[in-house]
Amino acid sequence: MNKSTIFFDLDGVCANFNKKAKEILNKEIDHEGRNISVEEWKIINDSTNHLYLNLEVMEGAEDLIEFASLFPDNFDVKFLSSLPSKFDVKNAKDDKKKWVSINFPDIPLIVVPKSSAKSLWCKPEDILIDDKSDVCLDWIRQGGFAIRYVTYEETKYQLFQLIYERLLGKEFKYSNFY
Repeated sequence: MNKSTIFFDLDGVCANFNKKAKEILNKEIDHEGRNISVEEWKIINDSTNHLYLNLEVMEGAEDLIEFASLFPDNFDVKFLSSLPSKFDVKNAKDDKKKWVSINFPDIPLIVVPKSSAKSLWCKPEDILIDDKSDVCLDWIRQGGFAIRYVTYEETKYQLFQLIYERLLGKEFKYSNFY
């Protein structure tokens, strides 16, 4: 087996963008964070100079990264994040880099200009964990595996399943999880 990469999205997977957007806009943000209008992006942008730098780490993110990092002979672990597409958020790229250097200093970060460019990084057998379904579908079309992040628990289970099957070459059964 060739060494593959497990890529983690930042916003909505490891960094709690939706919580910060909800605080600023005083409205519920959909799971994929796509119900934010251009006008609302302007409000978010005007509210802070360092939006991405000040995001909280998502619940369970450290555990997911730690788990993925347990297999250094089989998998590299990297972040793969895109810049906002609806609005040019000030300091977005630099803030994402700083956020990673503070919260996960040993994990490399790749920043692409838009989410559709993430699949350009996919090699067969690579794994992407992302909260956006279209990004996951693009990844799968390129020959990789994708896990759509919904909850920490569900994502860890699916990641465990993929790693188990890839490393042991056996079908994963729920009874093997405990």
